[in-house]
Amino acid sequence: MFRLREGKDIGIDPEVRLQTLKAIRDSDLDLGYCVEPIGAEHSAEELVEEMFQGKEYGAVNHAAMWRVPVPGVPLAKIGKIPGMRLAKAVAVTRIVVGDSIRAMGVHEPRMLALRAGANQIYAETGPNPRDIN
Repeated sequence: MFRLREGKDIGIDPEVRLQTLKAIRDSDLDLGYCVEPIGAEHSAEELVEEMFQGKEYGAVNHAAMWRVPVPGVPLAKIGKIPGMRLAKAVAVTRIVVGDSIRAMGVHEPRMLALRAGANQIYAETGPNPRDIN
């Protein structure tokens, strides 16, 4: 996947990431794509651009994820988006990709996002900011 503000907030060269997406698209591999990590600083236009990029590269699964603020990292001070904004990202992604996907995921699973069109959730443990144990 191509993360929001790749090359700006995240140090990976966007062209390298796009080469990876092209390689996956042109292979027998299935691509999963997530619009993430969504923060308050991201515009609706940025989110929609990512949704269409996932569709362009032939993703078979899509997802939306809010950013989990980890204390001490630069973007932690911005905080987490409301659940309604995450649910809107899920709903608009479903509209953008239509029937071209097998599943629509959401991080973290929330009832509103599930009602907005997500049908896949993830259980995560270990090196993850959600796992406080």
